[in-house]
Amino acid sequence: MRSVEREKKVFFRNNLLGGFNKADVIAYIAQQNKEQIAELEELKLDLAAAELAQKDAELKADSLKDALEDANAALAQAQAETEQLRAELAEQANRISVLEAARSESDTRFQAFFSELRDAAGELNTVSLPSPTEDKRIAELTQRIDALSAENHDLRVALEKMDGFRKAIHHLLSGAADSAE
Repeated sequence: MRSVEREKKVFFRNNLLGGFNKADVIAYIAQQNKEQIAELEELKLDLAAAELAQKDAELKADSLKDALEDANAALAQAQAETEQLRAELAEQANRISVLEAARSESDTRFQAFFSELRDAAGELNTVSLPSPTEDKRIAELTQRIDALSAENHDLRVALEKMDGFRKAIHHLLSGAADSAE
């Protein structure tokens, strides 16, 4: 914006008596004065534009600082929620492990009782008629088998629910992690 100063060669006419022509010197000084006033006005305009640009930049910087603070707050909240969900997932995974262990134990107990029942049934085949004591034992074993079957069924249903819950939590966590990135 500032005009490029060029070297100017100025020629003054000489006076008859010596020295320079006064009109040339006055014209030169007037021209220099006009150029300096024009340059001063141009510098004032440049300064006003720079101050305006500085204010605009400061407003943008303030706006960006606010946006950054908001983003940091949202990130902190998302991280807190993620940690909470991870803790819940760990708790549910522990519950699933306990239920799986209970199911395994129940299956083992069921197999043992079934084996006992099969053995008892094999013994019944060798005996012509069961005695009242054996009938009572068979009834007890049948009741135990029924109770264990019901317990096994309940444990399987609970395990399936827990597995569905674990998958849902895992899906939520993977969705939260993707949005945080």
